[in-house]
Amino acid sequence: MDKPKASGKKKDTFIIDALAMLAAMAVLAWYYYGERALRLILFSALTALLLDWFGNSLLNNKQAADPLYALFTGAAIALLLPASSPYWLPVIGSSFAIIAAKLPFGGKDNLPFVPIAAGIAFLCISFPQMVFSYPAVEQGAEVAVYGSPSFAPSASIAEMLSKNNSIGVNVFGYLNILTGAIPSPMGTGSLLLMSGIALYMYLRNPKMFISGAGFIATCAIFAVLFPRVITGRRISLLMELSSGMLLFAAIFLVPQKTLRLKNPTHRLLYGMATGAVCMLLRYFGAYEEGVCFAVMLMNGVIAAMTSPRPVKSRKSPVLTEEKQTEDAVSSERSVAYE
Repeated sequence: MDKPKASGKKKDTFIIDALAMLAAMAVLAWYYYGERALRLILFSALTALLLDWFGNSLLNNKQAADPLYALFTGAAIALLLPASSPYWLPVIGSSFAIIAAKLPFGGKDNLPFVPIAAGIAFLCISFPQMVFSYPAVEQGAEVAVYGSPSFAPSASIAEMLSKNNSIGVNVFGYLNILTGAIPSPMGTGSLLLMSGIALYMYLRNPKMFISGAGFIATCAIFAVLFPRVITGRRISLLMELSSGMLLFAAIFLVPQKTLRLKNPTHRLLYGMATGAVCMLLRYFGAYEEGVCFAVMLMNGVIAAMTSPRPVKSRKSPVLTEEKQTEDAVSSERSVAYE
């Protein structure tokens, strides 16, 4: 059984690298959606940062406060939402992530669930229409807020796949898929950018990325063997991997828990199992994207497998005999007294 101890230095390196990559994603979001995207990220990140500091101060556990991890959590939640989200939506997601999935468990090394996945899963259940309604990508145009008269949602790749629509490359275009000019979460639309980030994170953290590679490979196998489009298996592979939050999860969410797993084979199996659950939820789940639910489910499995178990103390035979002798003497004295 794998020991739950992990290297804090490695995890800190992962978070610093992740923040740098989120900055690149924020630039892409700003390019397509303007300053509104940056404000969403800022509000979400500050909410996570302040709640983490205040909550740990209130619990008299300041050593568990982690500004970098809190910023990473808040910024990531915003980047996984549409640019049309009202400002309070990522704030609620970040609040839930910190209050429900981080503060009760102390430092980031003790978390049973990835807070980002918890925050997005909560928003998916509570506000599914907002989470999965994406604005059209019109560079330079002001993004209409969800629910406003001028807001008109556009179909994303994930939505079309969930409805088993026949998708061809001509619907979105290779260039748009590569550059991110498609309706999607505001930070994850560009296949080219996400592939570059995946390569960087692999080079920086090759052992951690074993699980991410297993996750992507399993999702790819599902896409080829069980396509949800009739335009070919190659198109199915492209559409599944470039849709929704899948690549983001493979890069940032799946590897976080693998520091508990020392064995590379265990890391690979964990990633593959998460990928299988993700695709099953995509095929049969209630939402067009189920990756956060898959991550949380497998987080629970890892927590159960790596949690320390109580050690049963074995009584020494000598002590047991001495105890029996003492009991016998005590019994004899009691009889004599009577």
